[in-house]
Amino acid sequence: MTPDAVLHRYVELTSAPDIGVEDLYRLVCTDADLLHRYVSSLGCLVDPDAIKHGLRSLDRTMLHGLARAHTWAVAPLGGDGPVAVDGQDW
Repeated sequence: MTPDAVLHRYVELTSAPDIGVEDLYRLVCTDADLLHRYVSSLGCLVDPDAIKHGLRSLDRTMLHGLARAHTWAVAPLGGDGPVAVDGQDW
């Protein structure tokens, strides 16, 4: 799971009106989950030039949409909550 510090920085970076591709690339490369998701989404090799090219090829709207989707994919889903397995109301 993506560490909180990386996720926090990722949300900060991708919330900016203009996402810096170089900054995004460096951050994505620090986390295996994010790197895997971006390489899969971009359909590119795990190669610095290929990843940067893929990121640069996205328009601003696409890059923000992709960033939001990846945020939800790697973010923890909150704390534990009660789960009813026998129909009981908690």
